[in-house]
Amino acid sequence: MDITATRVAEEALAESREELDRLVESAIDSIITIDADQRIIRFNPSAARMFGYRTEQMLGSGLEPLMPERYRTSHAAKVRAFAETDARAKALQSPQRFVGLRANGEEFPFEATITKVNVGGMSRMTTFMRDITDRANAEEALRRSKEDLELAVQGASIGIWHIDIKTEKVEWSERQYRLFGIPVGSAIDYQRILAAVHPDDREQIQAAAWRAMENGEEYHVEFRVLWPDGSIRWLESIGRFFFDDAGRSVTTMRGIAFDITERVATEEALQRSKEDLELALRGANIGVWHWDSRNEHVELSDRCRQLFGIAAGESLSFERVLAAVHPDDRESVRELLHETLEKGEEYRFEKRFLWPDGSLHWLECIGRDLYDEKTDRPVGIRGVSMDVTARKKYEEGLHQSKERLEGCIRERTAQLVEANEALAHSNMELQQFAFIAAHDLQTPLRSITGFAQLLQREYRGRLDAQADAWLDQVVRSAQRMHELIRDVLTYSRLEAGGKAFEAVDFNQVFADVVQNLDVAIRETGGNVTRDDLPTVPGDRTQLGQVLQNLIDNGLKYHRDEPPRIHVSASRKGDEWVFSVRDNGIGIAEKHQERIFEIFRRLHSQQEYSGTGIGLAICRRIVQRHGGRIWVESRPGQGSVFHFTLLARQARLA
Repeated sequence: MDITATRVAEEALAESREELDRLVESAIDSIITIDADQRIIRFNPSAARMFGYRTEQMLGSGLEPLMPERYRTSHAAKVRAFAETDARAKALQSPQRFVGLRANGEEFPFEATITKVNVGGMSRMTTFMRDITDRANAEEALRRSKEDLELAVQGASIGIWHIDIKTEKVEWSERQYRLFGIPVGSAIDYQRILAAVHPDDREQIQAAAWRAMENGEEYHVEFRVLWPDGSIRWLESIGRFFFDDAGRSVTTMRGIAFDITERVATEEALQRSKEDLELALRGANIGVWHWDSRNEHVELSDRCRQLFGIAAGESLSFERVLAAVHPDDRESVRELLHETLEKGEEYRFEKRFLWPDGSLHWLECIGRDLYDEKTDRPVGIRGVSMDVTARKKYEEGLHQSKERLEGCIRERTAQLVEANEALAHSNMELQQFAFIAAHDLQTPLRSITGFAQLLQREYRGRLDAQADAWLDQVVRSAQRMHELIRDVLTYSRLEAGGKAFEAVDFNQVFADVVQNLDVAIRETGGNVTRDDLPTVPGDRTQLGQVLQNLIDNGLKYHRDEPPRIHVSASRKGDEWVFSVRDNGIGIAEKHQERIFEIFRRLHSQQEYSGTGIGLAICRRIVQRHGGRIWVESRPGQGSVFHFTLLARQARLA
């Protein structure tokens, strides 16, 4: 039997197997073959390098060491299910991703396809694997970058747009819809975009697009859009055209847009402020100047040239401007400018400038340093100047007037001092005269009173009725004269006889006064009451005299009903307001100022006794204490006398 053909076939098969083995061993991809029991029977060098195991270590072992523990059970089940099917090259058309485990414990991603074959009735599966760690890292980086970009776009409120030139299909991000005020997801095309643009801006965005496409430059335009509610928003859009691979035909246009409404409003407000400032400077007759100390370059506004007396068109330099300053002020100006540069402080000065016609002008100059943005060091000064010549002349005239006025004041003060001294001397003499006169008058008055009373006792009834009446009149007149002299003496002693101020409890003063007037209160059937009264600084004796005079008047000038008198006090700022209220006969408004004048009486002696000095004494005492006194009253409705006293001691008595 000829076996030549068989042997040739076997040799060819052996060569094919050797060739296959060489291919497997030299393959770039990792190749692992397992038998029906999931034992490894082939583990090529690429697989050894990828997993970190030697080939001899893995032959005969299972797949468990090559995958993380969490995947082992599910992976074994999938392999068994795959082995039981008739499918071939199940994953060749769709590679699957898996997670592998290296010998050093490191996990890594790989992509694999699986082929199942039957050899001699035995099932074998071969897996072709490729490490995709670099690709997975790149994909993860790309994903994070995309997420970061989306966050940045959202945070910056940037809209993204894309136009397919051939199909005219428009794609917008959600933010782009909101920028145009169009509901998200609405159908959009180029015509609708153009319709949303302000009519006055449509031509410029079309022109910008054509210019960018023809010149291959960036598309950049600012325009207004009209929202459905009628409001206007400013948008800035930046984009570019993309061409086909040949670089001939435009395929797409992509770009971004963002809202610049607030920026435009700020710029417009800034422009208005700039214009307002220019108007203000012109209206206020102010010149603006700029000096660059690095090159001594000087810039002057037209008004500033006029103020400095420098002709229009004349070349400028630091020394030329300095030459316009009055010679006596020139060096001080130079020093001030250089000192400002060194210290970085704002400066202000008023100096004289000499114009070419010889006239002298005062200018006020204000300025501050200019700084280099890179070094943050002063490199010059910017400032303003204004003519203050009229003000200087006014100040000079005012100074001269002040000196003349001060001279007059000194002269007048000396005259007043002399007059005050004379007045003080005269007052002292007057007080002495009043005291002496009152004292000297009382001696003969006491004799007259004594003899008149003696005549009354000895001769009453022995003479006729007319003589008795005359004697009674003499006694009454002598007693009234005695009271009058006593009150005059009291009035004259108010200033000289005052005591040092002390804390005066008005509750105690009230008690003393009521005790002093006990007889009058009982005779009239009166009722005198009080609220809780404060303690104030003052002369206790004199304040008691004020309160006693006011209560005594309330008891004296009463109507048919018994007198009712009430004393109260209320705090008003830094002073106490005391009030003495009665139910007496009242006072007409026209007399309410006159009653505080000395010897001023509203009633005859037959109606009500008195000297007319009591209220004058009250006013003088209250004024000595830094207060004031007044009355509120209506005839037949009683009166309320008010007087104020300081709550704290303001001066020494």
